[in-house]
Amino acid sequence: MQAKDEIAMQVAERRANVEKSMRLYQRAMEKDKESDYERKMELLTEAVASDDRNVYAHMALGIAWHENGDVFRAASAFYRASRLAPNRYEPHYNLGIVLESAGQYGKAIDAYETALELAPGQVEVMENLARCQIRSNVQTERTGEFVNHVLQSEVRPEWRMWLTQQMHSSKCKKE
Repeated sequence: MQAKDEIAMQVAERRANVEKSMRLYQRAMEKDKESDYERKMELLTEAVASDDRNVYAHMALGIAWHENGDVFRAASAFYRASRLAPNRYEPHYNLGIVLESAGQYGKAIDAYETALELAPGQVEVMENLARCQIRSNVQTERTGEFVNHVLQSEVRPEWRMWLTQQMHSSKCKKE
């Protein structure tokens, strides 16, 4: 019976840590709305320390670190989130953004392709994948397909102009 009690205590402790972590995450998001960056980071760090499996806290940390220019920590947070939520496209997509911003185009393309496999219809993933392929001179027939598809739904004038230029240039292979 002692082992059973010990297991029950461990389960209860784990559950309490998960709940604490989510409360900390929610408070951090409130601080984000208040533009209190330092307190938000403290709360997110505490949330992860309380429950290292809190994918929301890892994602929020990744976004905050990326916005603050800490590419390594941002990539680490998104990588961890991608392992915690392997069926979600967002961690892979965000990892792609960070890697692309660091000039790691090959790795960024891999992350975007994984995101696209998980969410085939996500326009923002297609946009970023096509842009990254074009920047790195690794265009494929799919690059042209992505650009065409994205042009059908894109409303931002600067993106429409860039996408149209890519379709008319030799940078984007056409079928």
